[in-house]
Amino acid sequence: MGAKPQNQDIGTFNEGNLHSSLKHLYASDPSQVERPVDGYIVDVARDDRIIEIQTSGFGSLRSKLPALSKNNKITLVHPIAERKTIAKLQANGTVVRRLSPKRGNLFDVFLELVSMPTLVDLQGLELDILLVHEEEIREFDGSRGRRRRGWVVRERRLREVLSTHTFHSSRDLLNILRPGLPELFTTEDLAQNIGRNRSLAQKAAYCLRLANVIEVVSKRGNSLVYQSC
Repeated sequence: MGAKPQNQDIGTFNEGNLHSSLKHLYASDPSQVERPVDGYIVDVARDDRIIEIQTSGFGSLRSKLPALSKNNKITLVHPIAERKTIAKLQANGTVVRRLSPKRGNLFDVFLELVSMPTLVDLQGLELDILLVHEEEIREFDGSRGRRRRGWVVRERRLREVLSTHTFHSSRDLLNILRPGLPELFTTEDLAQNIGRNRSLAQKAAYCLRLANVIEVVSKRGNSLVYQSC
C-alpha cells in the first residue's frame, strides 16, 4: 500500500498531520472519521471494524482498546519511519532538507509495546505496522530543544507508506525475530541477531515473555536464557 498526501504549504503548521493523513488513508468515506463508538471517539469507524491510529504511546490505549474489543473488531495502526526527511525552517523563510541516516524497522514496535505487552493478543484486534517515509518539520527555538541544539520538532508529515505488515498475535511478532536466532537465546543473542541494541532486545523479550510465547529455561552467567514456548 502506498500513499502520498496532498501538497501543503510547509510554513503552515497542521498539528497531527501524520495522524490525520493515516486516518484518511484508512477511511473509505469522510463520514467514517471521528465517530462515537461504545462511549469512545474512534479515529475511523467502518462497517466491519474500528481503526485506531497511534503514532506513539500505546499506554494511552490501555483502557480504550480492551473496552472496544468486547463488541468490535479493531485495527491498530502504528507508523514507523523507515526513511525520514528532516526539514529545517530557516529564519529567512527557506527550507533546508536532508535525509536522516537513522532508519527504523519492524523491531521498533517493541519500544511502544513495552507499555502494553499483550496488546496484540486482544480478541478481534490486529496490528498494522506501516513502514513509512516521514518528513519531520523542525523550527529553531533558542529557549527549547537543547537535545537538538535549539531545533524543535513542530510536525511530522507522511510522505509515503512504503510497506504494511499485519500482526494478529504475539507469536506473529516473535516470528519476525526468529530467522537466525538459536533455539536457546539471551537478549544479547537477540540483539546481535536483529542488529539492534540490547535495550530494545530486552524490551522485546519482556513483551514476549508476558505474552507467554517465550519462557526462561536457565541462566548463562547473569543473563536469562529463553526459548519459544
